[in-house]
Amino acid sequence: MARIARLRLDEGEAKALLAELTKTLAYFSELQKFSGHSGKTQTKTGTLRKDGVAKTGAGAIAKLFNSKDGAYLMAPKSLED
Repeated sequence: MARIARLRLDEGEAKALLAELTKTLAYFSELQKFSGHSGKTQTKTGTLRKDGVAKTGAGAIAKLFNSKDGAYLMAPKSLED
């Protein structure tokens, strides 16, 4: 697999990678056995929270920006090339 991915691994790294991949494949093998259905119906009790709509408006958000270009809000560049 390391050759296909064009990785250069020494023997110790290759053995560690093999052990990690073996554990990962064993985990996925166990997941395939799981059906997700226990045969029992689950019910939850409790009270639901009451959500509401906050009326902040776009104007409040726009005030947080220092630079604007017409209808566009300008933010500093966050990713480098």
